[in-house]
Amino acid sequence: MSAPLLGEFRSLLALFRQSDLRDLSVSARDWSVFFAKPGGSPYPDATAVTSPTIAASPVHTVTAAHLGVVAELLPSGSRVAAGDMVAELTVLDERRAVLANGSGMVGAHLATTGQLVEYGQALLEIA
Repeated sequence: MSAPLLGEFRSLLALFRQSDLRDLSVSARDWSVFFAKPGGSPYPDATAVTSPTIAASPVHTVTAAHLGVVAELLPSGSRVAAGDMVAELTVLDERRAVLANGSGMVGAHLATTGQLVEYGQALLEIA
């Protein structure tokens, strides 16, 4: 499988995780891919599966370290490493960086720009 195609699969998986879909199957002439969330359909050709499944990457929830207003959130789909800035909060008229607590791709935003958030409130997910 080519590296560009693998990148497309990763992008598709990120979009699938953010969607309301419970399962998704895509096929081409020489390949197919199937994604399912809990409650989704089983793999359509379960008898053909002979290799072990790969565990999903853990999802890291980034939370607010202060009471403040969300000034900025890194866009969904952005790749980050642990310690990278993923958001900024305005706290007492000063901007404070919020750092990633894991590596991966920014997924769902759980807060919005301009929103007042409490200490410990979820801001976004990294998968």
